[in-house]
Amino acid sequence: MADPRAEPARPAHIGFRWPAEWEPHRATWLAWPHNPETWPGLLVQAERAFLEMAVALSDGEDLEIVVRDPGEAKRVEGLLAAAGSRGGSHRFHLWETDDSWVRDTGPVFLTGPEGLAGADFRFDAWGGKYPPWDRDDGLAARILAAAGAASYRAEFVLEGGSIDGDGRGCLLTTESCLLHSRPEAGRDKALMERRLRAWLGAREVIWLSGEVQGDDTDGHVDDLARFLRPGVVVAPLEEDSADPNFRPLAENRRRLGEARDAAGRKLEVVDLPMPPPVFHRGERCPASYANFYLANGRVLVPVFGAPTDERALAGGVSGVASRATGDSDPESGARRRTRIHPLPHPSGARHVEARLRFPAPRPPSGRASFRFHARSGSGTPEADNVPRSRRIRAQRRVWPSAPHAAVLVQVAASPPPIRGAASSDPPGGSAGRRGEPPGRSGDE
Repeated sequence: MADPRAEPARPAHIGFRWPAEWEPHRATWLAWPHNPETWPGLLVQAERAFLEMAVALSDGEDLEIVVRDPGEAKRVEGLLAAAGSRGGSHRFHLWETDDSWVRDTGPVFLTGPEGLAGADFRFDAWGGKYPPWDRDDGLAARILAAAGAASYRAEFVLEGGSIDGDGRGCLLTTESCLLHSRPEAGRDKALMERRLRAWLGAREVIWLSGEVQGDDTDGHVDDLARFLRPGVVVAPLEEDSADPNFRPLAENRRRLGEARDAAGRKLEVVDLPMPPPVFHRGERCPASYANFYLANGRVLVPVFGAPTDERALAGGVSGVASRATGDSDPESGARRRTRIHPLPHPSGARHVEARLRFPAPRPPSGRASFRFHARSGSGTPEADNVPRSRRIRAQRRVWPSAPHAAVLVQVAASPPPIRGAASSDPPGGSAGRRGEPPGRSGDE
């Protein structure tokens, strides 16, 4: 008989792993923007950015879209049709949310011998900054139930945007976010590395230091450094030595240059420029080209109406595309093709807005071309770049700068969604609380 005092198994202990973002996946999850406190005076612009992102994604994968009610589902369905949503099916989920940042509020999808699973970490609105957050803390359980995935509930806080992985056991994260800004007794490097090993299969954790200016996530790594493939990382550098971002980004670059991955390799580091400072209502926004999103056959990239856009797209980001999705897939050897979709900056992040779901891989449908369709206004970042992807709450909420903020990757072999179908509750799950099986929750 099993010892009832035995510690519950963690996902990595039973063979689950966290796939890399560039691996072929089944769907992307989006939580449609709706909160006027998040987007004061900018909700229309935010919705346009989400719509453009959904259309860009729809040709290569399914979309799972969280909306509040049938009326919103019908309206968004009409917007998608009018915008020319291509190919991929989409399904609506009628669930109330507090905000739109499903990269942070959704689960981390995992794959393993038992199929699809997900790590459901606690969410507390970035250290309790922006109440209420109870609906968003319940979102991961609903997503996992809808995906038919096993749920592993962790009783500690970890946001998806605070970590990046190569699918081979090496993770990037920051001290400023995981250690210094989340109130929890005893939370130090040793504890967090044990947790990352047990829950996500990390064998090597590379710790960066600080954050870009204006980042109210306290240093999510998806603005600072991203894996392109095992052994290769892209990181922004600030060229202006008088800019407050100069020193922390130089320190992060130094640490990456000295780091080795889980296979013992020194990292190849590809430099990205930083855009000029972007302000909204006098507050600096955390703009970064590193907050791109690697979808099936395409890369979604934030642009800022600045001269550095072309350098980022033609240099660093085209390198991202060829390295991350243009070369042979490391698992299957199949060729993957990429389009680059520059997305104008309503000043926030794309990566925090979405979550990937990985499946039994299906071939991506992108074509072998790089497609540029950036739009710009007067060219002055303060006037034209309305925040795209972070929450502006009351007087002070500013946002990240890219696609990574808005998306959640789903890696699962689950029944294909039906175009336009809507669900109000996942099978076996009720609105908000986690109903994972006994023995599947824990704090380490």
